[in-house]
Amino acid sequence: RCAALRHVQSKGLGINGEIATMFKADRDIALAAIENDARAILHVDESLKTEEFIFAAVSRNPAALRFAHESALANRDLVVSALVNYNFDEWAHWRRHAQLLLKHFSEDTNVVLSMVMRKGCAVEFAAPELRDTLHIMRTAVEQDAEALQFATNSLKNDYGLVRSAVWKDAMTLQYASEKLKSDRLLVRDAVERHGMSLQFACDELRVDYAIVTIEVAQDPNALQFASETLRRYTCLVHEAVRKDGVALRWGTTQTRSDSRIVVQAVTQDHLEM
Repeated sequence: RCAALRHVQSKGLGINGEIATMFKADRDIALAAIENDARAILHVDESLKTEEFIFAAVSRNPAALRFAHESALANRDLVVSALVNYNFDEWAHWRRHAQLLLKHFSEDTNVVLSMVMRKGCAVEFAAPELRDTLHIMRTAVEQDAEALQFATNSLKNDYGLVRSAVWKDAMTLQYASEKLKSDRLLVRDAVERHGMSLQFACDELRVDYAIVTIEVAQDPNALQFASETLRRYTCLVHEAVRKDGVALRWGTTQTRSDSRIVVQAVTQDHLEM
């Protein structure tokens, strides 16, 4: 038995076939195997699979819930236990696990909150009415700004929520409502943090000289998202190539032919070599 226990602690799935059938009904060996590899629960003797055993297995390896009987996924206490012990950052396929855990509880406010506190984008699997609840979406966005994409249209028009997302990740401006993409202050906040976010602003702001100046200062290659009118401005293109000669490509034919700008671009590239 001791040898079998050491074996499954190191190999996990050794409980499947490599260990004598009698040990598949051994609680300690089965739990050790599951702790090493969640799939081992598939090979545990049915006599062991009591509610208490499933709880013990999930506390050791939350991913085991994925391979447990369907009824386990409908057990609220089990799901909450899995959530408490889950470290989503360690799971490459966290979306699959999140979807599974919320399969029966997408409308349960407390379960969804527990989930999004750990992985904001898991709100994708919440019921529509919860994705339309401000405090749930605020919690999700605080954990991961990208969660904004799963908000309802009404909340994508909530200035406070969208601003919170943009302050964490300027590129989430893309998920804002068209009205907020026209908000000068919000767009300014976004381009100050990430020049490339200008691409998501309304046309009127992409022709705003002050906004584009901030954008170019943050990322000279974001000049590509400025209006053609502004890309004709010699001073603006010159400022962009002064920071990165490659930005010359985003000027108009006229500015790309300006000898002063070309010399600055070549000089900048030479300095970076």
